[in-house]
Amino acid sequence: ISMISSNWGSHGGGGCRCFAFDKHTGDVVWSNSTGFRPSNTYKSVPVCTTLNGQRVIISGGGDGRLHAFQVNTGKKVWSYEFGMGAMNPSPVVDGNLIYAAHGEEIPGRATVGRLICLDASGAEPKLVWDTDGIEFKYPSPMLHEGSLYLPDRQGRLYCFDAKTGERLWRAKCGRNCTGSPTLGDGKIYLSSVHGYFHILNAANKGRRIDRKRFQAEDPRFDVEVQGSAAIANGCVYFGTTEKIYCLGKYNEDDV
Repeated sequence: ISMISSNWGSHGGGGCRCFAFDKHTGDVVWSNSTGFRPSNTYKSVPVCTTLNGQRVIISGGGDGRLHAFQVNTGKKVWSYEFGMGAMNPSPVVDGNLIYAAHGEEIPGRATVGRLICLDASGAEPKLVWDTDGIEFKYPSPMLHEGSLYLPDRQGRLYCFDAKTGERLWRAKCGRNCTGSPTLGDGKIYLSSVHGYFHILNAANKGRRIDRKRFQAEDPRFDVEVQGSAAIANGCVYFGTTEKIYCLGKYNEDDV
């Protein structure tokens, strides 16, 4: 778990920390701080992978940085600064390449929002390419067959060439997106906050296959769709502020 915490002793001050727990007992195996003062809370979920022959977890922090820790010991391997606030999206790892994004200010640049690709094959990560000026506030990137998909704060889904960072296309999907895109059977499943769930064609520049707007039974309230879809056993699951839905083939034998 990666979070901002404060306690006593060495944990007396508030800081971005990673905690590892024994999954059988709940005991803390190790904990470690990023070593930098946080400026905001964050929602990045750690990703476990292997880099340079060692198992690490990689997570964004509330200190404008991306961090790597050894899985077994908690020792910090490296930190990479590329923002000035909350790193909410979770990173995506492909071999030694790491893709990460945020919707915050950029150090030394008069712009907000950034998407980067890092080469983590060495002792310290090196920048391969970056794209600035797009607010990727909350959703995490999705990588598929050499393309990187990510919606921005204004509800536009972007597709980038994962090797070069070139923007391949952009599709409008509502006014705001907080959930991450999910891919299944060549289709992209994506929610937009103001009550919409979208099914898009990944092979045809995000062209809409279907869209559903959810409305509340009580007209005084709005239905929001903020989370990411999950796919299992041929079904697509997602939730709204009122209900949980399952999309799949209808089978009368299951009724």
